[in-house]
Amino acid sequence: MKIFDKAALRLTIVYTTILMSLSLGFSAAFYAVVSSELDRPISSEPSRSYTLRLPNDNLQIVVRERDNEIRSNLVFSLVFINTAILIAGATISYFLARLTLRPINRAMDAQGRFVSDASHELRTPLTAMAMENEVALRDSKITKDDLKKLVKSNMEELDQVSRLVDRLLSLSRNEKLPLENVDITHVVQGAVEKLGKVYQSKHVNIKVQIAPIKLQANAEALEQILVILIDNAIKYSPENSTVKVTTSGNTIYVSDEGSGIAHIDLPHIFERFYRSEKSRTSKGYGLGLPLAQHLATQMGLTIHATNNRDKGATFLIK
Repeated sequence: MKIFDKAALRLTIVYTTILMSLSLGFSAAFYAVVSSELDRPISSEPSRSYTLRLPNDNLQIVVRERDNEIRSNLVFSLVFINTAILIAGATISYFLARLTLRPINRAMDAQGRFVSDASHELRTPLTAMAMENEVALRDSKITKDDLKKLVKSNMEELDQVSRLVDRLLSLSRNEKLPLENVDITHVVQGAVEKLGKVYQSKHVNIKVQIAPIKLQANAEALEQILVILIDNAIKYSPENSTVKVTTSGNTIYVSDEGSGIAHIDLPHIFERFYRSEKSRTSKGYGLGLPLAQHLATQMGLTIHATNNRDKGATFLIK
């Protein structure tokens, strides 16, 4: 039996126990009240509300028999009602228990996948370094230049591991970011400057058309989001194309002229470690867009992606 099923069963027992305790307690109290009323002695003396006179002792016997019959019927009815409550309550409790535990189960599954994917992504560069170093150690004729190339290759792999760890740590933080009035112009310029070598090496033009808008955000986090989105746009843009960064109202748009996002991938691009089939050969860990969405959520912003009518895709920061 799975952990989720065991937990649901235990929670069902708890719910049912609480429900039956209340039901049995109410039944016992109800029976005690009715029984005390039936056991109250019958008086021939007149009372304030009614007058009852007993013509003979046979009437008392008939009344007592009737009271005992009422008691028996009451017990049978209470047993039947509590049995029905037990069956119905246990069934409903089971469904409520599964409904209650479903978000926890999803979170545990997501955490398990996250740990598994993170371990896989970390193992890849570490395995590459281990193999390169093992080959170098076995090569008795290795030269100084070969060793320099090996160290350079190891440093590149370590840089990838470092970036991966940094993004994993950023994704694990859930603290709310401090907000302030941020000038979008300066933030966009800072993001574009950081990616200067990237778009220049690929011969991609960055076209910025933004209005001097100020919004409540965290400048560092917003710049990191823009770096991720613009870098992603450059990565999937052909050479000599244009990536546009524009604004309209309180929305920032990052558009490219690439092949767009496949409809099968569109609902999953913000999931951690998700990469479309056509991006499997490209460098990356599938953490950029999830990190951007995570940072946006911490500032009360949202990021959406859509395909352009003609070509390419557009990411919107609202």
